[in-house]
Amino acid sequence: MSKAVQTQAGPARRWRLPLAVALAVVGGLGALWATRSPSAPPEFGFRIPRGQRLIYALEWRSADSVALAGGAQGVEGTLDLAGKLVLSGLGVQSSAQSRVDVQLAELSRHQLQVMGSEVFPDGPTAEADLTGPRAVMILEPTGRVVSVSFQNEAPPVFKHLINGLLTETQVILPAAPWTPTPEETWEQLTPVLQGEAQLRYRVAAPPTKDALQLVRARTGFKSLRSLEPQVDLSRQVHLVSSGAITLSGAGHLASLEETHALTVDAPTPGARPLLRSQSQLRLDLVRVEDFDPTELERRPAPTHTLKPGELAVTTQTDRQLLEQRAEGTNLRTVLTDLLTFGAAGRMPDHNRWLWRVTGLLQLHPELCAQLLPAFRDPAVGPKGRALILDLLATAGHPLGQDALRQAIRHAQQSVPTSEQVMLLQRLSLVAEPDAQTLEFIARTHAAAVTARDRDTELASLYTLGAALGRGGDPQQRRELNQVLVSALEEAQDSIQRDAALRALGNAGQAENLPRVLAQTAATEPTTRRAAAAALRSPQTRETTDALVGLLRDPQPAVQIEALTSLDEHRLTPSDLEALATVVLSGATAREADADLVNFLAQHLHTSPAVPRALEFIANRGPGQQLEARIRSLLAEARSVQAAMP
Repeated sequence: MSKAVQTQAGPARRWRLPLAVALAVVGGLGALWATRSPSAPPEFGFRIPRGQRLIYALEWRSADSVALAGGAQGVEGTLDLAGKLVLSGLGVQSSAQSRVDVQLAELSRHQLQVMGSEVFPDGPTAEADLTGPRAVMILEPTGRVVSVSFQNEAPPVFKHLINGLLTETQVILPAAPWTPTPEETWEQLTPVLQGEAQLRYRVAAPPTKDALQLVRARTGFKSLRSLEPQVDLSRQVHLVSSGAITLSGAGHLASLEETHALTVDAPTPGARPLLRSQSQLRLDLVRVEDFDPTELERRPAPTHTLKPGELAVTTQTDRQLLEQRAEGTNLRTVLTDLLTFGAAGRMPDHNRWLWRVTGLLQLHPELCAQLLPAFRDPAVGPKGRALILDLLATAGHPLGQDALRQAIRHAQQSVPTSEQVMLLQRLSLVAEPDAQTLEFIARTHAAAVTARDRDTELASLYTLGAALGRGGDPQQRRELNQVLVSALEEAQDSIQRDAALRALGNAGQAENLPRVLAQTAATEPTTRRAAAAALRSPQTRETTDALVGLLRDPQPAVQIEALTSLDEHRLTPSDLEALATVVLSGATAREADADLVNFLAQHLHTSPAVPRALEFIANRGPGQQLEARIRSLLAEARSVQAAMP
């Protein structure tokens, strides 16, 4: 049975580009390892000198699938790439960072598919787009990739591929210069194409003058792309990962071979996984040669710079990908589908339908308004109206938001209040709400307060907070944030107060933190729980300490909410030590044990305090099933040196 690795969710992020393109990898490779003294232990550091070229044979395969809305079929992508990776040294800067020219060459395989369709129309196009352009990487002595730069006119697919490969396989040392010792281990929180991963390294054999062998694996994720915020990563993620790296004593990477398999289960047992990803990567050094860098140095300086893991989104890229995504879908078929199947809220082959239609609406924003007659048609029903708003919210552009507001205005005059509330909350799905959408939510809230419409008042408050956390210029954010602050200050009961706190948490504005922190000592448990929820963002020393302190709250629900918010924080070993101290004092409730174990499992290898806390929970009798899981985690912690990297 594969080992389950628990991870924690980061801020919600929308999936925008085909997996086979966005997850293409290879890279972060070239390293010149300088031995300081033949009689002393070798010291290593990444450095590719001017005029040295490293040529690697490359093979990489991946298969990925993301479920869009819990249906039977997801968005699927595959990649099969083989050829040469060429790294050419352009010199070492004063900061000891290496400038490295990066190029693909001699491709023997170059298959990229999304939903069964080839990204490249033909072989010559693939060759021209992938082997013609070049990139420039800035590499730190530790091996960390600082940036990757391109010419603006470089094909978008090339940018995604090269930045992806350099992100995915950068080898990061614990220091530079570094003297390795046998069995030495270290961990790095590193951006990868699936999100932000925890990587664990180990020196696999005693270093010699000819070779240094490392092994590494991904042990968990701080965040994952493509998943909605409500996904519980602590319970649903399974990860199998291994890699072997050989560094030549002559000063460079000799080989790298890695495999990764990631599954994120659906919350419903037996349902299709939300995410599946499998990849295999192999690199072998073919030769090292000298070259004259003069010609490369005369090339125009690259102007489009990306950080590791950053997606290179351009207008040209979007249009090409959206045309493939829509796959011939047109307005007539969309309207027919909505009138035929809309009342059920789902379509035959629902995920593929969503993928195509949202692509069509992004490609042709003017079509959004033409969905309004279907929204007004009684035959579509409440579920169909919600589906149409989801389409418009996913489209997200100004015309989509305009149609969304028009639809909600119509609903405010024609459907029951309970449905109005549900439809209004669809506005919180808009990734980048514009000024008009923010004002519309604020006006809806003000009208609900005047009319004493409690349900709409609370729903609009929560929605305004979520939208404010994603959009608005600084002045508008300040003005609308005051609406949330006033709602908290003027709350007449705990229900209004709790809604205002959660709205402030959605907004995530640092200026609100003193007000939220003050409510952690409120008399009502529901208010303390709402304050714990609101402290998930932004992360500061005060918010992390307050959440750890709330684990002593007498109400289990408050403790569980605090753990949920701490999932959004990057915790240091000292933070985990403080958390473990709370657990070992017996302050945490037994009702929170399952959530606490899930949380601690994510940090099993981060601090020695974590196994102590788990041992304490196991010894107080949490139930047979939970105790068995704890004992398994403790066994993994004890054997981690031998079982991994």
